[in-house]
Amino acid sequence: AIFTGMGMSQHTCGVDNVQNEINLALITGNLGRPGTGVNPLRGQNNVQGTCDVGAMPNVLPGYQLVDDDEARESVEDVWGFEVPAEPGLTNVEISHAIGDTVHGLYVMGENPIMSEPDGNRTEQRFREDLDFMVVQDIFMTETAELADVVLPATTWAERDGTVTNTDRRVQRMRGVHKVHENTRHDFDILCEVGTRLFDGDEFDFDGPEDVFEELREVCPIMHGMTYDALGETGLHWPCYEEGDEGDPFLYEEEFETEDGLGRIEGVVHQEPKETPDEEYPLVLTTARLEEHYNTGTMSRRSPTLSKQHPENFVDVHPNDAERYGIEDGDDVTLKSRRGEITVRADVTEDIKEGVVWTTPHFAAASANRLTNDVLDERAKIPEYKAAAAEIEVDIEAAGDDSPASADD
Repeated sequence: AIFTGMGMSQHTCGVDNVQNEINLALITGNLGRPGTGVNPLRGQNNVQGTCDVGAMPNVLPGYQLVDDDEARESVEDVWGFEVPAEPGLTNVEISHAIGDTVHGLYVMGENPIMSEPDGNRTEQRFREDLDFMVVQDIFMTETAELADVVLPATTWAERDGTVTNTDRRVQRMRGVHKVHENTRHDFDILCEVGTRLFDGDEFDFDGPEDVFEELREVCPIMHGMTYDALGETGLHWPCYEEGDEGDPFLYEEEFETEDGLGRIEGVVHQEPKETPDEEYPLVLTTARLEEHYNTGTMSRRSPTLSKQHPENFVDVHPNDAERYGIEDGDDVTLKSRRGEITVRADVTEDIKEGVVWTTPHFAAASANRLTNDVLDERAKIPEYKAAAAEIEVDIEAAGDDSPASADD
């Protein structure tokens, strides 16, 4: 089996990278049986489930393309309104369109001020060009601080529903039913907002199971699932009819192509869109720490986790450190064409010479102040993993990033 992290796709050639993994699986026969396939280890909880139900801008529930007239009409019959036939925008494309075609945002469980690339420009657009923004989240994030309206929500552990693992297993979530004061479940918030926005009873659901029943009507790969059938262990999609046990792995007999065969597609190597030069001679790459999660909204509020890594840092190879006059533990300024952050230098052979490595977890010095917002032409994923950078030394130390100011 091939297991891959999110960094594989976070390049302007991300689709080609994934295609090569598919090519490798096809050529070596690693598919159609247990222990095979290409398995992306998702970046956040329930990313798989979110994609499954149609949260991506180019698909309907069950990965039905929005430009498929038949699929779109079948969904419209259930939803009762006309679905646009053109794909929508991705996160970064929405950010780029602020002030042009985007004038208001409803942000749920996302902290784009820290998570989007070219964070300084992103924050400028949010501050200056948005007419109105609602943020629905569990903590007061950096993005929520800029909102006109904040809707305090409950955490995953407090609410009922389903999640889907990266192996396509749909599982029941049973909340602890201990809800903090002045917070509400996402389900209740969205139903009330929907009821106020639209006439009729379109948002008159009895609970999460009632929503799941509607999902079954519009999502063929989950049509055979019921809450009772999910039970304690869940079911894998596709599960087309009630009584189906689901498929723990795909493509045992054939692929979903006209002739049933897989497609090997050749790709051409592409350099990152921004490569080292005289002004910015280093390659900057980014990644996550084991102790922290995304932009730190939750993990930096944990004293135990923050004790392990209380502030951001940059890994520097010993040869680069010697050339720049950097000692282990020095505070340095890490710069790109888009911004700069002050971080502690960790001199280590764990990083390749000519490459520096830092994280997006800390608000006081987030890597995404430096990253490039150029996109893969097809998947529209930004190039978080490669940018040209430079280091400056002999600067004043930055203040610690305390857990109390954390965000996601």
